Amino acid sequence: MTENQRYLLKFLDTTFWKSSKKLAAELDCSIRTLRKYVADINMDTGRQIILSSNLGYKLREDIEVEVLFKEQLPQTPYERTKYIIKQLIDFNQEKINIHDLADELYISESTLKLDLKRVGKKLYECDLKLVQCGDDIYLEGLEKNKRKMVRTLLYEESSDKFMNMGFIQKSYPQYNVEFIQYVLKEIFRKYHFYINDYSMINLILYIIIAMDRIDHEYEYMEKPEKLFQIKQHEFKLTEEIIASLEEHYELHFNDSELYELTLLVIGSAINTNFRDHELKNLVTKECSDITERIICEMSENYFLDLSDKDFIYRFTLHMNGLLIRCQNSFFTQNPLTENIRNKCPLIYDYAVNISHIIKRETGYIINDDEIAYLAFHIGSVYENHNNEKHKLSFILLFPQYYDLDISLSDRIVSVFRKDADIKNIITNEEDITNTADFILTTVSIDRKLDMPKVIITPFFNKADQRKVQLLMDRLLIEKKKQKFQSILMEYTKPSLFKKNASFQSREEAIHVMSKQLYEAGMVKEFFEHDVQERENLSSTSFHSVAIPHATKMNAIQTCMNIVLNKEPVLWGSRKVHLIILIAINDQDKKLFIELYEFLSSVLMEDMQLEELLKAKSYYEFIEILLQHI
Repeated sequence: MTENQRYLLKFLDTTFWKSSKKLAAELDCSIRTLRKYVADINMDTGRQIILSSNLGYKLREDIEVEVLFKEQLPQTPYERTKYIIKQLIDFNQEKINIHDLADELYISESTLKLDLKRVGKKLYECDLKLVQCGDDIYLEGLEKNKRKMVRTLLYEESSDKFMNMGFIQKSYPQYNVEFIQYVLKEIFRKYHFYINDYSMINLILYIIIAMDRIDHEYEYMEKPEKLFQIKQHEFKLTEEIIASLEEHYELHFNDSELYELTLLVIGSAINTNFRDHELKNLVTKECSDITERIICEMSENYFLDLSDKDFIYRFTLHMNGLLIRCQNSFFTQNPLTENIRNKCPLIYDYAVNISHIIKRETGYIINDDEIAYLAFHIGSVYENHNNEKHKLSFILLFPQYYDLDISLSDRIVSVFRKDADIKNIITNEEDITNTADFILTTVSIDRKLDMPKVIITPFFNKADQRKVQLLMDRLLIEKKKQKFQSILMEYTKPSLFKKNASFQSREEAIHVMSKQLYEAGMVKEFFEHDVQERENLSSTSFHSVAIPHATKMNAIQTCMNIVLNKEPVLWGSRKVHLIILIAINDQDKKLFIELYEFLSSVLMEDMQLEELLKAKSYYEFIEILLQHI
């Protein structure tokens, strides 16, 4: 509850009505602002405590103001931190007395001192500064960063950081969210622009926060020096959006506000006519060059083919928007970030490496939400790549009868196109060679084979399909188990396995484990620095596991250092019990992908992780890992 809202409640009476004009004069505000105060109080308290009529306003008869004040006060350090930040932003650069603030919150000044440390740390995240001058505090920083802080707090307040239209409407009841969404959709449609649902929510939230700040006479004061760089088509689109909002809500967006919103629109929406134009006419040369560099390096280092024309179009357009957002320090929140990081750690890691290329080429640091959006684009390509990588091969034995062998092979391929490739079609048992994973045959085979076989009918019915699928599932598991048993035996060792190391922090864990590899002659001197650099891009933790690794694959020897902790280590925002530090030699780049994929698939299951944490030795740990393939 703001100070003006508290004053309003003190002025109101439970018996007599007070006119809007008189209350507005007492609070030194407009009647429109007074109506907002009343709406906010009723919404925040969850009940109609202020009644209204043509006579003005009064309190409900059962309301005691002092009790109400105490009910509305934040109780926990986290709640008080948010409350103080909101007060500082609402007061803008006006000073707040710390003694009055302590009394208002019903806490001691020593408790307030601790809260202010948390406030300062939180404000720093948005490039804002808490300034204390004697017994007073105030907020210092740009208006755009204050709005960024408001957005951040709202995302934290929304359930599971999932922002939606309902939450925005509840937070700002004075603005009609459906109307704003309708305006945006109609104007985007008119100008042939497309915006996804997540970006739409971010854009609406940005606009509403801007209108609320403008309504309270807090505007952008920065001069729009770069306005000339915006294309006329995009500028007109934003002008039309603003004109509709200005007319409906009787407020004014200055040139700086127009410029900032135009940049956000460019960074959030895509021109649906892009197929009619060459990419070089739609994006900057910097964007084209960086995208080309990304596609090249992801192929060289991670064997990920991103050359599909449709992917390049969409990814380049996304990159163009991302670079615009980076230039203007505006990042789009992503409600699925944690889900992607936990459920698809390898795809997320690909996206982190793309963010590393962007940082190296431009200096821009990409946050986790934007990394998750990059993962959206990589995900579909990875699935196609992954299907090809795990395919089996088979030989079809079918005595020739007209062209039925071709017809049968076509049916088999159509059913198992994603899972298996046909190696050869033969008509004679003598032509069988051990060059495939299994053999399908329509006749019995007398000779002993070194590969499994399935006898099928010439019609390849449902029963045949089930038999083949069961065999392929078994073969895939056996192949993976053999492969990873070989990998684990070659690249891990008992001396690089430890239980219950007493690490106090992520940095200490990386230092100790990296030093062990360096002293064993397995990594170079700067390995620890490269691992920390990767962590600074985005944490490598998911669930209760961390798989730290370097940004460069230049280890002297590929290896893994494993630590199990009974007491968890804080790793980013998570507490982890299992740490697997991976070092990869340049010749084993493919191995990293397979190893990361294997480990993440096993370790994301809680029950399997619990079993691993109970392992008493290195050999038992490896055995449990292999059991869960």
